[in-house]
Amino acid sequence: MACPVVCHGRAGLAGCAVAPRGLCAGGVIATCGVYRDRVTDSPFRVIVVEDDEDVALYVQTILRRRLACDVKVLASADGYETLEDEFDPEVVVTDLELPGRGGFELLADIRARRSDLPVAVMTAHAGAEYAERARRQGADDYLAKPLSSKDLVAAVERLARRRRGEMPVEGS
Repeated sequence: MACPVVCHGRAGLAGCAVAPRGLCAGGVIATCGVYRDRVTDSPFRVIVVEDDEDVALYVQTILRRRLACDVKVLASADGYETLEDEFDPEVVVTDLELPGRGGFELLADIRARRSDLPVAVMTAHAGAEYAERARRQGADDYLAKPLSSKDLVAAVERLARRRRGEMPVEGS
């Protein structure tokens, strides 16, 4: 049976945007982990807090296309609590360098409100000490900019599945 996922006009493994890492063996539904998730699971709910419009759009697009996530984007930490209450995210991805209330402050506020909510932080400040500070303050994952789509997808999927109490899809 052919894979019913239409990948922007291309179907099957050769042009598959859903399972580009070879998860979909020749378009067979049973081995297409991403398609299986789209059919049987509700989408992962992700809040992205990023002030750079291009980076925010990139993250949103990657998460929607590769994981079929329901993504809400904020350009600053302002309004985060209201959106969290309304949207009930499973993962938060935030920049650390934000206007106004910074990412470290937002991380502390999230930990105070919901210590079980996974948070991945992203920053252009590459360095072991910056990553260690983020982890000490409660970040579940650290992503260095420029972001790798592979690392972003892997981190969000792992954190969302952990939040749901699920095992990751084989090959992810």
